[in-house]
Amino acid sequence: MKMRLLILPPPFEEESLGGYNLRLITLNRYPSSGYIYEFFTKQRLANNPYKADITKIDLEQLSLLLELQQESILSMLSPYKAPPSLNLIFDNHYQTYTNSKYFSINNRICPHCLKEFRYIKKYWDIFFVTTCLEHNCLLVEECPGCGKKIKYNRPCIFTCKCGFDYRDIKMSELDISSHMVTELVLSKCGYKNVETSSVLTKITYEELVETFLLIIRQIYKQRYITSPILELKLLHEYLIKTYNFFEKWPSNFYKILDEYENYSGSIFGIRSFGELYQISFGKRTSHLKIELFREAFKNYIETKWSNGFASLLNNVNIKGKDHVFVNLSRTANILNKSEESIKELLKNGKLEGRVKKKGKTNYYLINVESINEFKIKNTKLYKSTFFQSEVQKMLNVNHTVIKKLREEGMLSIANSPKFGSNEGYRYYFQEVRYIFDLLEKNLVEYQIDYNEWISFGKAREELNCSFTNFIKYLEKQTLLVYKIKGSNFLNTNDYLFNRKEINNEARIGINGYTREELGKMFDVSREVVKDWLECGLLNFDLNKSKKIVRKHHVDEFRKKYIPVKSIDLNNIKSVKGKIKYFESKGIYPVESKTGQLFRISELNINI
Repeated sequence: MKMRLLILPPPFEEESLGGYNLRLITLNRYPSSGYIYEFFTKQRLANNPYKADITKIDLEQLSLLLELQQESILSMLSPYKAPPSLNLIFDNHYQTYTNSKYFSINNRICPHCLKEFRYIKKYWDIFFVTTCLEHNCLLVEECPGCGKKIKYNRPCIFTCKCGFDYRDIKMSELDISSHMVTELVLSKCGYKNVETSSVLTKITYEELVETFLLIIRQIYKQRYITSPILELKLLHEYLIKTYNFFEKWPSNFYKILDEYENYSGSIFGIRSFGELYQISFGKRTSHLKIELFREAFKNYIETKWSNGFASLLNNVNIKGKDHVFVNLSRTANILNKSEESIKELLKNGKLEGRVKKKGKTNYYLINVESINEFKIKNTKLYKSTFFQSEVQKMLNVNHTVIKKLREEGMLSIANSPKFGSNEGYRYYFQEVRYIFDLLEKNLVEYQIDYNEWISFGKAREELNCSFTNFIKYLEKQTLLVYKIKGSNFLNTNDYLFNRKEINNEARIGINGYTREELGKMFDVSREVVKDWLECGLLNFDLNKSKKIVRKHHVDEFRKKYIPVKSIDLNNIKSVKGKIKYFESKGIYPVESKTGQLFRISELNINI
């Protein structure tokens, strides 16, 4: 039976598809928000229409049902007011079954607009749009009545399932500078015509999204910025911070890189300064089209980097009198080897080069001719590859882990399988060997007590971490490893780890300190530690929804704050007495609940 809507008003110009669907089911008195979707697709879109797979939608039937052109319907599923082309919608994958970088998984609203215009605007759902320009307020994505995220799966436009009317939400005004990112995004997507002198006006909307995510994840450590449980306020803060990153370009960028250098990389939590370079220029982000960021970064490394690690720059060629030399990183890339193995080849005379000293740092320069000769002599090894099934067997992992290793840049595909099956992929021997080289960095030769050592798989199980996270940890740290005698094949089952080391150093390095450990460290309860985390006083890395506190977070915290129990006052022993004493001096605690944490910078008084 053909479906027909008895009441069918046209959509508003800037109305979202989910909002239009809510208006229609309310006017036609349909039982649920998923009722209309069922007639043109089997997908469950009631919560979030942006999860739609366009190729599985019967656009012709939907077009007849809504009496709209197919182009108009597709436009409602893109961030643009009027998409430049239909191909753009399909090519950029705005719709996704995971957390989208273009659309919020929740339905954001402005209560004032909802009351005034009585429809849901599409651009509220754009991931980087966090404020309402008309009413100078932060958008809302959580119901005050039940505390749940606002979804499109609700009785009508205005009310939550719990019965709360969103139009009753009281909003507080923002500082006018809070709208910078929203204005920029709406300008790029065709909703507003905004004049700005920002260097970001030179790039496309897609490039803007990729660049902001790169900076937020790699420099500001918010790896899971697109998580659906992330608070809108926190996203808003990081977007503004990233926008300011591009003000006075590139001086603000260089200032941040200078801070990174001065603090030995601890404040940003990435594996090395070189990793940020590799992420910006390597194959892993070949989709990143923006040259603005790359050119400034390249210029900084070549001209301003005072500690001399410019050898990380892959394309640096240093001309000698008679020969051309390349640096250690470039040589390792050419030969698909680790930098340590390149040093060994130099030491053994298999490669020609020289070492330049600058202070305490060694710079390795390798002759290009010797690199080419080495490649020719080792062609068999250089071209040697393994089938994916062989790699899975060696590492004792499934195909999803191999896919993750590819995404992380740890394995490169050596061929192009005709049918794209897992079995069709081949991987370079040297890259697989690199993983085992990491395991063998600190092999023990002495006789061991097998009761104190555990297998690779058991170590991962006790650490409760992924294979890739374990390998990343081994890239930064060294663990004691025992290789079972007589095992000549590459297989992770042949390696044993010291149980104590896994349960202590490795556990803390990968998973961070437990709340109990932090409590003992500062002589406070677990609840107090939780409060510090919620208040943003104690920093952390976010792994999915888990807050991981590492050693550098604790070190930063110690430099800024001190619990009152740790403060030594001559004749005052009780906590209450110490707090009362400080209050008499006009010094108050910064902690929101227990009130027992003080800023060290404020304790510059004569006791």
